[in-house]
Amino acid sequence: MSCNCLAPDAADNWRELASANPRNPLDIIANATLNGNTGLFLNSTTFATPPSIWHAAGSPVALTANPTDAALGSDQQINVANANQWQFKKPTWNSDTKIAPPLRKLIYLRGGNQWAMSIPLTIGATQTSDIQLSFMENAATRGDHAGTIPVISWSGSVYTGTLTLLVTLLPTQGDFWMGLRIVDTSSNWSMYDSLWRVIP
Repeated sequence: MSCNCLAPDAADNWRELASANPRNPLDIIANATLNGNTGLFLNSTTFATPPSIWHAAGSPVALTANPTDAALGSDQQINVANANQWQFKKPTWNSDTKIAPPLRKLIYLRGGNQWAMSIPLTIGATQTSDIQLSFMENAATRGDHAGTIPVISWSGSVYTGTLTLLVTLLPTQGDFWMGLRIVDTSSNWSMYDSLWRVIP
């Protein structure tokens, strides 16, 4: 008899991935806001289950500039200087159109409760009031014992054009494949993925 106890990143085939427990984004995220609105943690029944199919045109979400680091303790000038120096030494994104397109989804982010990473995104003319963030591979699982997937959710406000995703990450290191699921006002479902390489 199998138990539903495997983490998605430990699965070595699609059968194991489908039966794995979804990972909780709070394992790496201490706080997340979108355009100033604080995300709500919830166990979602809709992160990975569109009523029909995913939007054929793909995701309207695009990264528009380098993610930037800022000190949360901005009253301490040493913290501000530290954030500026980290940013100066560590480019966080490569937008060069001559590199392979999948590499433009790789971003470097700073882990630690004293820093906030600002990730500038756009969704163009798309309008949405339903956005969820979680580990990408969670979308391949059947969810937890109740069929739900842990996410950080934004709903109730209409988002369009420029988005600023501000995340404070726990003091961790590693590669995390993240998915931002959007349902637009025409009921089109799409998923934007990016690889977060978290470093100190």
